[in-house]
Amino acid sequence: MKNVTTSEGCLKCKGCCYFHDDHDAELAPFFTKDEAMRVSLEGLRPVTPELWQGKVVPSKNPSFKYACHFLNEERYRCGIYENRPIDCVTWPFIISIVDNRYYLCSANSDWCPAVDSRNIHEENLVLSVLDYLVRAGYFSEIRLGKRQAWPMEESYIIIREISEYIR
Repeated sequence: MKNVTTSEGCLKCKGCCYFHDDHDAELAPFFTKDEAMRVSLEGLRPVTPELWQGKVVPSKNPSFKYACHFLNEERYRCGIYENRPIDCVTWPFIISIVDNRYYLCSANSDWCPAVDSRNIHEENLVLSVLDYLVRAGYFSEIRLGKRQAWPMEESYIIIREISEYIR
């Protein structure tokens, strides 16, 4: 999958993996059973027998209330980068559901400055993301109840409906 931004861009922003409030903390990434088995379960909370969610901890950064359990805040490095879940790999893209219809969305620029720094709605990038999700089995996992799509948030930017990938 094509990167939306460079590592340098992400490291300058340092906004990922942080949460401003309790509502934002509910948006911590989800892990399938397979993804969870590759990381420390201490950093996860079970949601269903097939799904875990990353825990959040009080942040040391005064700009945020919480941080991801797996984030090393001193170095701003992900402690599970090579084993991070698809939710993190595809950020700022989000698969969302509303009225039983699925959408490929992006975060807005308040959550991810990369949204403004590059046209993430560019067809080649969108197709790259969808191809990655197909190859990773993401849509099959949703069909089988092993993964969940995110409820639509007001701040999401809808790129396109993708219900056909899931049905």
